[in-house]
Amino acid sequence: MSVQMKPLLLAAIVAVFAAQLAQCAEPPLTITISLTDGSVEKAGSPVAVSITLRNHSDKTLSASLWDYDYDYTIDVRDAQGNSALESEEAGRLRAEMDACRNSRKSLCGRKILLHGVVNQFKPGESWQERLSITRYYDMSRPGRYTIQLERKLPEELGKGTVKSNSVTVTVTD
Repeated sequence: MSVQMKPLLLAAIVAVFAAQLAQCAEPPLTITISLTDGSVEKAGSPVAVSITLRNHSDKTLSASLWDYDYDYTIDVRDAQGNSALESEEAGRLRAEMDACRNSRKSLCGRKILLHGVVNQFKPGESWQERLSITRYYDMSRPGRYTIQLERKLPEELGKGTVKSNSVTVTVTD
């Protein structure tokens, strides 16, 4: 190979790797969350997030229209980084889920009549959901809380999870 061809070959290799890296940089699904009612809430008020799922893959994805909150892991932390306390309802729901899983039922946590009702969104499309955070966490004490969600990837994308951005809410007296 001539000395003149080596820079061209090197440039071609770098271009191929750069293109591959660019494709890998964007996950197939992203989650963006925002607070539904603003960043300051009174103690005892409900706190909820709006969720936008965006399909960056080349596949049509499915999202449940019912009980989609079971697809998420919710992480709520106080200003010191400690996990917020679980709500009473969350404890009850978790106990029901554990009992259901121990009974080996296949539809734990789902409303049987509506199980399987899904929305499909194509490559480049988005899907919006709303999730009540105070249903699962006690945020009745004044302070600053940070919320982040993690979601299982849809079956079409295989195994794994994706995390959302974090949002912060201040609870006042």
